[in-house]
Amino acid sequence: MSKPEPSPPGASRTDTSDGTPEARPSLWRPGSWPDGSLTGNAALREVDAAGAPPAVLALHGFGCTPAEVDLLTDLAVARRLRCRAPLLPGHGTHARQLAKTRYDDWFGAAERALLELAKSGPVIVGGQSMGALLSLDLAIHHPGAVRALLVLANATRLSSPFPDLALALADRLHLPDLALPKFGGANILDEQNKPFHLTYSAQPMHAAASLRRAGKRVIEALPSIHCPTFIAHGQHDAVCPVDNAWLVAERISTPHVELLILPNSAHIITKDRDRHLLEQRLAAFLDDSLDLAVPDGDADHRA
Repeated sequence: MSKPEPSPPGASRTDTSDGTPEARPSLWRPGSWPDGSLTGNAALREVDAAGAPPAVLALHGFGCTPAEVDLLTDLAVARRLRCRAPLLPGHGTHARQLAKTRYDDWFGAAERALLELAKSGPVIVGGQSMGALLSLDLAIHHPGAVRALLVLANATRLSSPFPDLALALADRLHLPDLALPKFGGANILDEQNKPFHLTYSAQPMHAAASLRRAGKRVIEALPSIHCPTFIAHGQHDAVCPVDNAWLVAERISTPHVELLILPNSAHIITKDRDRHLLEQRLAAFLDDSLDLAVPDGDADHRA
């Protein structure tokens, strides 16, 4: 999938009805936007660990970093599996850089990582929020390259009225790009763990709108997914409605679906109150459903 062409300075991109990029005026200029810096007490790093097949590809969410999906990479490493968690375009620096990217940019990076890993066989693909949406999209476009899906807090739909309605109006009215501040920070109920989540403090509206449009397209194509799928969602998710979990479970075409609703968690379920339960259920899915148990002698590393 090709990347959109760069926009002129001071403008932002959006997709027109015929798929060509359209420049819109942007308000993202020095001194005119709220702070969009990277916040959180965690290490910024990509994961690229050697190991046996099947490989695991872990994809982070919108405005976040690979630290968000270290639960997935830790499970892979414990099972001596090859794993990778890339930093997607526009992430890990400042939200101004994210404003220059769109869904096609993130999908293109995830697609390249998948096809590289798939040279050794089908890949287990998983992610959080936008990363879950990308995982579903990869399974739609490359069914032979995806062995199983780990779909966490999927962003097929956004919560209404905010941010969904705000993004829909911005799209319809062709508004200049704006920063959407994260009121109260990341949507995590665990206040002790919340400061350790690495994310931007604001989100660019046009980039987020491209994610919303992609979610609508992915929903329509869900019946083409046939691989084993683990789905988890926080009951108190204020970003992506918990009904997204049932939506995906009901629309995909595989009989092998495991659905977990986490009663004490919000959106970032990999960092919230039920993260240990999530880890246990993911481990059981890998060990029992996919026959990928921790090797003998490594029992201390089992989730």
